[in-house]
Amino acid sequence: MLKSIWQDKIYLPILLVVVLIVFAMNYSYGTTLSGWDNLQTELNPTLNISRGFWGVWQDFQSFGNTSGMAYPATFVYSVMTYLLSMLLPVSLIRYFLVFCFIFIGDIGVYYLLKFLGFDEEKRPLSLIGALVYIFSLPNLQLIALPTESFISFMALLPFEVLLSLRIFHATTKKDTFKYSLLLFLVMFFGAIQFLTQTMFVVLVFVIFSFGFELFFHLSFKRALGRNITIFYILLASSLFWILPQIYFLANNYSIVGSSKINQIATENVILQNLSRGNVWDFMVGKGIYFDLFSANGDRIFSNWEKHFSHPITKVATVVLVSCFFLGIFKKSKYHLGFVLLYFDVALVLLNVFPLNFIGQLLREVPLVSQIFRSPFTKFASVYALLFAYFIVSGLDSISTFIFNRTKYNSVSLRANFLSFISITFLFVFAFPIFQGELFPKFLKVNFPSSYTEIQTFFSAIPKTERIVIAPDASFWGWYKHSWGYEGSGFLWYGLDHPIIARTFDVWGQASESFYWEEKYAFESKNPALLANVLDKYSIDWLLFDNSLLPITPGTGGIKYPIYKEVLNATPGITQVKAIGDLEIYKFDKKEVTSSYISVSDSLPPVIGPEVSLTDLDTAYVQVGDYLSGLNPQVIYPFLDLTTKTRISNKGWKIYEGPNYTTLIFESTDDLESKYNLILPEVPLTSGKIFNGTSVEVLKPSFEATLKGNKLELTIEKRLINDFKISAANVKNCGLSTGTISSEVKGTDLVLKSGGGGIACFGFDLPFLPHWNGYFVSTLSKNVENNALYLYILGGKSDRFSRFEDKLSHGVSSIILPEGFYFDDGYSFVFQNQAFGNITSENILESLAVYIFPFNYIKNITLVSKDYQMVQDPAINVEVSSNAIATKILPILYKVEGLGQEVKVVKFWQSYDRGWIAVCGLKLCNVDHVRVNNWANAWVSGTGFDSQTVYIFFWPAILQHLGWIFGVIYATHLFKLYRKDNIS
Repeated sequence: MLKSIWQDKIYLPILLVVVLIVFAMNYSYGTTLSGWDNLQTELNPTLNISRGFWGVWQDFQSFGNTSGMAYPATFVYSVMTYLLSMLLPVSLIRYFLVFCFIFIGDIGVYYLLKFLGFDEEKRPLSLIGALVYIFSLPNLQLIALPTESFISFMALLPFEVLLSLRIFHATTKKDTFKYSLLLFLVMFFGAIQFLTQTMFVVLVFVIFSFGFELFFHLSFKRALGRNITIFYILLASSLFWILPQIYFLANNYSIVGSSKINQIATENVILQNLSRGNVWDFMVGKGIYFDLFSANGDRIFSNWEKHFSHPITKVATVVLVSCFFLGIFKKSKYHLGFVLLYFDVALVLLNVFPLNFIGQLLREVPLVSQIFRSPFTKFASVYALLFAYFIVSGLDSISTFIFNRTKYNSVSLRANFLSFISITFLFVFAFPIFQGELFPKFLKVNFPSSYTEIQTFFSAIPKTERIVIAPDASFWGWYKHSWGYEGSGFLWYGLDHPIIARTFDVWGQASESFYWEEKYAFESKNPALLANVLDKYSIDWLLFDNSLLPITPGTGGIKYPIYKEVLNATPGITQVKAIGDLEIYKFDKKEVTSSYISVSDSLPPVIGPEVSLTDLDTAYVQVGDYLSGLNPQVIYPFLDLTTKTRISNKGWKIYEGPNYTTLIFESTDDLESKYNLILPEVPLTSGKIFNGTSVEVLKPSFEATLKGNKLELTIEKRLINDFKISAANVKNCGLSTGTISSEVKGTDLVLKSGGGGIACFGFDLPFLPHWNGYFVSTLSKNVENNALYLYILGGKSDRFSRFEDKLSHGVSSIILPEGFYFDDGYSFVFQNQAFGNITSENILESLAVYIFPFNYIKNITLVSKDYQMVQDPAINVEVSSNAIATKILPILYKVEGLGQEVKVVKFWQSYDRGWIAVCGLKLCNVDHVRVNNWANAWVSGTGFDSQTVYIFFWPAILQHLGWIFGVIYATHLFKLYRKDNIS
């Protein structure tokens, strides 16, 4: 025993020294490790502890969201950063944690390999395995772009496997209880690894690969019982975040896939992963990280690409891969579990027949396709663990084969000899680490002092006042700053205020709808419309950041002068402070709120239909606050008429004929008997088009028919331009090397791209005025893999991105709204993009542009026959002055001073059925509806019976029930262990 401890005291310090050397070579003094998908709770630890403790509802995410990620899992991690903040400067904490995770992972693999038989004289091989785990290419990629969920999983996975094996093969109850309790504690306190919930699914795959092996050694009953025991531990330790996730999946999951970001990114990421599914990339562990570019257009892992192209590195790589495959065929205890796990990983990551056929079937399931869109990031550490085990097993086989044929057959001698050789190869394999290239340079940043001053400024502002980050130049939820930062954003980790940012669009449709409405107002230079948008979403502040840079090419940069021009002209907006590149603007909204709450003495009109998002809310512009519900008094049938994003659950459909475009709105009600069709009083838009020599007036014929439950609009297709597709000038605009080809077949253009090439071409209409609405029709065929991508850029000089998306197979109908009176010209830019060895082939057959009366259609209404419509936004802001609202907790609010005169309580956070209004000890007898199609409202036609109402988010109970159950279960395990130990 003493000898074992002494030997560990030799090897563990070696691991620590290696980690310290890597730290010293890659730490830049005074910088902060920040960027990419960062979780920076150290910027305000106490704030983030609270957010983790009440993690089910995240009120700081734009307009508040049910936690789409397992945010309760951040609680313990935030406590850790709080404790470290008392010892270390803030800039050092994330560096420190990343290298702590590396060291913990090292130790875990070391002890796992000892348990697997690499003990005593073979202990040097356990040391090698620990180093292989960290220096293997899969883990190096995760560490280089650290995401807390992935690197903590990397650290704890070896311990979770070790403890599970201990439980599976325990010979006494005492050992079963002891290791069960230890596994519970690792899972419970290491829950940060499940912030990305998919990692829990991955862990289940891993552990039950070894659990399946039990059925070959034990009776079915005993093997099943031990597997159930493990599953129960995993579940009990994670219920506090699993239960809220069940609620999210049941109520809000569709939001994730329907967000504009994921509509495009999911498809791209799947193809990028498939492109790295070839045999060689799989064997060495190259993933999609090698295909990533920074916003500057530089390949992030270019230095690693050069390193692996060197002959010496190739030799080292071949040696390590050879050892890996030798290890697969080495027979030993527990070996079958690793082989089964290897098959699982190959099934997910390899894109070769027949495994790719199985993978394709799995991706047909939308939930699987979304959560496992990037399987490499989820399984990288699992593959690294397989590297460690199989390489060590291979080395053991080699040493046995060689030394059994010599007189020097000491186990310790051959283990030490091979360890020396292996360390040399590992050093060559991972040499860039020791040159300080573990992290990309843009992750080591110096935060300007202005952000600290901003934090100080807003600390004196009520915590329930919303801040918009401006300019919102892209929907991607990715930020690049002139001072170096590039990533998913950081400001909300330090500010105790709700911040509207594109990062949160994937969790809340209100957040994304705000983006499209704000974008339309800014780009059309319409200050009055911008004020309407800010009022509708109850915005208090705008934080204008002049250091932001564009992250997408081809749009001509961020139009700061236009944004400033609109801001300065918007009624109610005043600049109150400027700090460095940051400017703070205050917006005086019409409806004063207290802790997100306002109450009204009058009932706003009920407007239909309920929509998920829009880019122009004509209902709010005309009537102000409105409610959604059954039997609407007024219907705006095309309220969400936009093709900028693929809207789900829309009530309208669009059809193209040779001479007419038809829009159909369909309802479950008999519209004809209940409503009057009201067409706008303004005349149908006439399009004035300069055809090169003169101005031509195009006025399409228009017909509206209301019959039964359908409203049908027929718009004549007045052609502006039908482009000659065969005349396109195609070139390769890829950021990486690749091939492209184009071929004209008749009037069609056939495009092929491979090796990462992007076939680009475009067409211009430089004189097309923006005061008209347009209908763009394309006909294309997706022959293979990635569909054809289209950018529509507006303006000869400003080049705002009016539209960008992948084209449908067949006809794609795109609507461009009018309203941009200051500019002329449109560009239509196509891209046929390949990802690695995944070739892309598309055929473009036609591109045509027609006049389209967008605003006219948006203003068509159906008014109930027993309702007199009044278009006056001012009538719906009559507010009771006696009510006082207080935020008690992020999930609990108190409203006092209500009475019979109060008809509506408005709660300006994203609508969710989980919010309830409580009067005394029971639910209030009121209707819970949407206000302005995004927020909560409780309505009573006769007024509120109780003077005090509590607004409570009941799913928060699920998190705390999970914690209570976990504590009870852990206590039970401890008592069983103590009882068995005493007896």
